[in-house]
Amino acid sequence: MKHVGRYLMLFCRAAVEAGDRAAGPRAGITVSGKVGGACERNRAKRRIREILRVVLKENPVDADLVFLALARIKRATYDDILKDAAGLLSRVKR
Repeated sequence: MKHVGRYLMLFCRAAVEAGDRAAGPRAGITVSGKVGGACERNRAKRRIREILRVVLKENPVDADLVFLALARIKRATYDDILKDAAGLLSRVKR
């Protein structure tokens, strides 16, 4: 299933087996070269990682997640990305 936000795109798949869920949800982060150079890509990954740590702690999801950063993420503030990620994860729960 694919959900598109303003700064992130989320691909999700329901968890396959309950035994794999003991460590919590699995999440992957992808930032392409369209975002910018290595410094900008790494900054985007760090921000997304921290946001996922916060959001998934408050609202756990039983799914495998892959976040793809869109090019406009480099102009976004932390709060903008936080709201976008929370909105995308709320769609997964439905």
